[in-house]
Amino acid sequence: GEIMIAHWAACGFFVVARWKSDQNECSLGPASEEAAASCLWDGTWIGRQIHDGKLPKDGGTTWQLYLRSFNWALPTLVVVVIGDVVPTTSPETLYAFLWMAVGVTVNAAIVGNVANIVANLETDSAEFNVRVEEVRSYLQKHRLSYELESRCDDFHRYLWTAHSGSTDEDAFLDELPCTLQGDIVEQTRAKHIRGCPFFDGFSNDVVKSLALCLQPKVYCAGDLVVHAGDYGQSMFFLASGTVNCFSNEAILATLGPGTYFGETALFRDQPRTNCIMAISFCDC
Repeated sequence: GEIMIAHWAACGFFVVARWKSDQNECSLGPASEEAAASCLWDGTWIGRQIHDGKLPKDGGTTWQLYLRSFNWALPTLVVVVIGDVVPTTSPETLYAFLWMAVGVTVNAAIVGNVANIVANLETDSAEFNVRVEEVRSYLQKHRLSYELESRCDDFHRYLWTAHSGSTDEDAFLDELPCTLQGDIVEQTRAKHIRGCPFFDGFSNDVVKSLALCLQPKVYCAGDLVVHAGDYGQSMFFLASGTVNCFSNEAILATLGPGTYFGETALFRDQPRTNCIMAISFCDC
């Protein structure tokens, strides 16, 4: 955006110099190109550039003039610094002041937007840090073990990294109309339902309804997600992390993202046959 604005500012800066040069009365005759250029651009920023050796004695090509003009425009807009291209006449100086004002306005808008973004991030981070400090204070007050405190810190670190500090990112869904809830979960949660063959043949409306019933859970390494012998009223879809399925301390399988478990006890109304333990942070 600023590059395009600088382009137009550069073109205008050249036009102002050209307007001044048209007022110069130069009798070209047999004069050399250097003398003609010196007379043509006398009293303009281009003439000063020629005098300072920034441009060739003959005034240079259109491309060279544009580069020098752009070299003035971009710094003026971005940092309000004129640089080595200096306006000479009153119209050029007024033109420079106008574009400085534009640059200040654009920069203020950009800085303001960045400041708002940083402020919002700092607010969320500050609120999360307060919660973390409350947990730490509680642990220290009751003189609980350092190992337990480290586990809590690891969990909070994962929670902030993976979920921006929230254990229920979808809580806002309850505030939306049913149609919007269904459309959102169809593109987020419904993939878990459709990936399970037990739900093959179900209509799209039923899949949406089931997806709305899914409740996000976060487990730490070592958490027992499913205990053998319990009667289950739910099944689990593993969104991230890894779990071990074991029975009598023998590992039967290791499951990763995209898998599911707990369906047997749910559909057959019988006790769970195996234990499921998280071996890393898991989102279900």
